[in-house]
Amino acid sequence: MIRLLSSLVLNFDLNSLKNSLNINSLSKNLQKSLSSILEETYWIFNSWESKKRRIDLCIDFSLLRDLNYYTGFVFQGYLQDSPDPVLTGGTYDHLYEMFSGVQKNASGYALMVNTLESSLKTPLFNLSS
Repeated sequence: MIRLLSSLVLNFDLNSLKNSLNINSLSKNLQKSLSSILEETYWIFNSWESKKRRIDLCIDFSLLRDLNYYTGFVFQGYLQDSPDPVLTGGTYDHLYEMFSGVQKNASGYALMVNTLESSLKTPLFNLSS
């Protein structure tokens, strides 16, 4: 478990992560699902790093959303010193199909305006000193 965590945190290397998880001991369907998740995570991580973003990226495999229409990655965005997300979203490849009968891949997000507004009301500097 320590080796898995350190490979995730210190050096995201897809092959060593797959070896740490011992994917070959899993069923073929689970292998395919896990490989797909790892490939997508690797793509997201590398895309983020290649753009030299000035915003920290933290990948959390334990994040679950309470909406069952998500089919892929889900994400949340936070402001510094705020415990609540100001941005939530993910992929929902079958949501459009539920309403139209036509399958379309999609992803989207929601901006939590109340959380954002509360964060903006908090003073950034203490000017009374």
